[in-house]
Amino acid sequence: AISCLLGSAYSPWLRFRGGKSIACTFGVWTGVLMYEAPLFLGAFLTLYVLLLRTDAWSAVLGFFSFLLYLWFRGSEASLLMAGAFNALVLVLKHAADLAGGPRPRPWLARLAGQR
Repeated sequence: AISCLLGSAYSPWLRFRGGKSIACTFGVWTGVLMYEAPLFLGAFLTLYVLLLRTDAWSAVLGFFSFLLYLWFRGSEASLLMAGAFNALVLVLKHAADLAGGPRPRPWLARLAGQR
């Protein structure tokens, strides 16, 4: 799982640049946990995409929510450590986009009475 993430994020054929590892994260966890990853990780990502403007924040918070789910579920320590490493890769790859802080979608701000 870790080598797939590193290969996607820091490909040696692309001068150690690569993607942001969102699709690879989804694929790795689907392979490791079968139905749970698409179900829960997909639900968390969808929730945050609906609530937040910045996709980077949606991806990172969605994955951290998925890690919390794994922790409450009682997953093994090795699985949680792989998840922590995956979270680190996601944060490093999205660092520039995370600088602005999470901002709500316009419909949510209107619902809360803000402009």
